[in-house]
Amino acid sequence: MKYFLILLLAVTLSNAKIIQRFVAPTNCSACHQEQVKDWMTSLHAKSHTDKNELYHEAVKIVARDLRQPYENVLVKCGDCHNPRLEVAESELDENYMLAKAFVLETTQSEHIDKALTAKHIQNGISCYVCHNVNSIKEKHNDQDVGFNVLEWIPNDTIVGPFTDPNNRAGFHKSEIRDYFVTGNDLCLACHQGQATENKLSVYDTGKELESTNDTRRCVDCHMGSLKQEIIAPNMKPNLAQKRTIRSHLFAGIRNDSKELKEYVNLGIKVIGSTKANIEIENLATHNLPSGFSGRSVVLNLKFLKGTTELSSNKIGFEKVYRNKIGSRTLSYAADRLVSDSTLKPLEKREISIDIPAGTTSIKADLLYYVLAPEVKGSMQIKNDAFTKPYTMKSMTFNLN
Repeated sequence: MKYFLILLLAVTLSNAKIIQRFVAPTNCSACHQEQVKDWMTSLHAKSHTDKNELYHEAVKIVARDLRQPYENVLVKCGDCHNPRLEVAESELDENYMLAKAFVLETTQSEHIDKALTAKHIQNGISCYVCHNVNSIKEKHNDQDVGFNVLEWIPNDTIVGPFTDPNNRAGFHKSEIRDYFVTGNDLCLACHQGQATENKLSVYDTGKELESTNDTRRCVDCHMGSLKQEIIAPNMKPNLAQKRTIRSHLFAGIRNDSKELKEYVNLGIKVIGSTKANIEIENLATHNLPSGFSGRSVVLNLKFLKGTTELSSNKIGFEKVYRNKIGSRTLSYAADRLVSDSTLKPLEKREISIDIPAGTTSIKADLLYYVLAPEVKGSMQIKNDAFTKPYTMKSMTFNLN
């Protein structure tokens, strides 16, 4: 009886059945080819552990440090990574944990394991997540994120910035929702809030943005400028209609977006022959870096005499978390935040440096790490897309 009530709760929480023809983004590409092509390069398309080595390893580390089953952490993280996951956290009770510990297959464990590997969630934050949100609940605390605040449309209607009551394409109904047109509520449903039970695992991108009073929306930078296009190019000419749309690239450092590189200024103010101030300015409306706690930005300085390197200096911009035994870790399982040198929204910072005698130029490389080398530790990350440095700025300051 207890299991039946829990299962009923899970079904109720999902609040909408899965419309199978919307599950695969390839079905959407028939009319929205450019949008799907862009989306496939984004981390939204790789938010499931099967397609994201870093996410998989991060869940393993958190499960180990918190001494919880991998599946428990996966379900909690799934609030945002897989908000259409049809498992309630309350289902992962003591009986399930015992079944996993002793490698037993029960009706309960079979149901949960099947939900965790369901085909419809393996596409991560796909078309059928954002464009099937009927409404977004008001947040009352940091744990109200993703699945907990999103309500799905119970039918085959797709929502966005436009409405199409005549269903010209014939594949789905279209309705407008305000959060596609104004504000940041849809983005911040996941990008603001607490990722795990650990209070240090808060994503504060939304609060960082609010602190600036800047009117730019998340999509203005991460989805690019508005452009006119016919969304469904295969539609009959007499039915086709131009729309004002944005790219679905969800620009970030991994897809080498020029937007990210343009949101940092780097300069130098020389003070005499042995001193200078490096000037770095964050033009973004959130911290740099923001979000995932494993990220870091590093400024590498090389002091040159002609082509000969005299010395070097490294300046980091990051949050440093440590676990109970003092090892560097991710915020989700951390015991304390040791330091925070991230650049605040719209901050312009001057950093004093010493210039070695004889220096004729300073080579400055501003590098972005999706996963800081100091955090990698025991993670078995093979995909260098997550570990290699990405160049944000590369400049040479001549002193003569």
